[in-house]
Amino acid sequence: MGRPKVNEKELKKAINLYKSEQYSVSEIVEMTGISRATIEQSPPSSLFTSMHIMLCDISCIKLLSNILNSLL
Repeated sequence: MGRPKVNEKELKKAINLYKSEQYSVSEIVEMTGISRATIEQSPPSSLFTSMHIMLCDISCIKLLSNILNSLL
């Protein structure tokens, strides 16, 4: 069964809204239905999107973010 899949279109929208710094996380959650944890743990750069990496859960996001940060 596992976790429900995140709507990629809504996730991208949530990340863009978050980056704009015009909305609170609570407002973004209401607008997109994406959880607070997913929004706050999403990578800060679009590098992951451009590489088409499918991130499946929060622990995976944290791990990849830590690896990327250590490489930069």
